[in-house]
Amino acid sequence: MYKKIIIATDGAEQSGSAVVEAINIAAKSNSEIYLLHVLKIVVGVDSVGGISTLSLMQKLEESSKKYMKTFKGLAADDGVLKCETIIRHGVDFYTAIIDETKKKNADLIMIGRKNPSHPLKRFFLGSVTGKILTQSPCDILVVP
Repeated sequence: MYKKIIIATDGAEQSGSAVVEAINIAAKSNSEIYLLHVLKIVVGVDSVGGISTLSLMQKLEESSKKYMKTFKGLAADDGVLKCETIIRHGVDFYTAIIDETKKKNADLIMIGRKNPSHPLKRFFLGSVTGKILTQSPCDILVVP
């Protein structure tokens, strides 16, 4: 069975399903869970025209921590002994997922399946899931 599971989460309903499924798997197999959330660098403009990137990023990080704390509590309630949260900044989602998978020596990546984006965007940029599939050093479970 799997011993170390990376769960890529972005706060969307689909990633929540992946977290719940990962908790179920981890509870049954005594696995470690690593909840990974990636925050892209966002540039914002405040009401007087100044850049408020730091403030915006801090708010996003606080929100992410609350979201991940909820799932960490669910994991503890279901008997998962090790559940670590990881927030990465300023990297592509798939790069962060692959990097953390290698760093933690994880043997499973779990992600939620999203609805297809605009066909042209998907054609030119590819999907995060597709990129992970081609670069993953371990098994992947995509949860609807």
